[in-house]
Amino acid sequence: MVAALMWISAPTAAPAYVGPISNHFPGFHGSDFSRAIGLVVGGGVYYLLARRSVKQEAGQGLASHVG
Repeated sequence: MVAALMWISAPTAAPAYVGPISNHFPGFHGSDFSRAIGLVVGGGVYYLLARRSVKQEAGQGLASHVG
């Protein structure tokens, strides 16, 4: 959520908010990449935190169905 807020551009909302990174890069002035950045960063964090437990659960499920 924090990563998405850095890239948001909502100048017509009440209250208006434009993230600091959204206005930082030339050519992207006022761009709203909040959804894309939120999905990418959120998915990456989920993958990093869940990769071990998902592999263990998948291995346990396969072992119980094979035998």
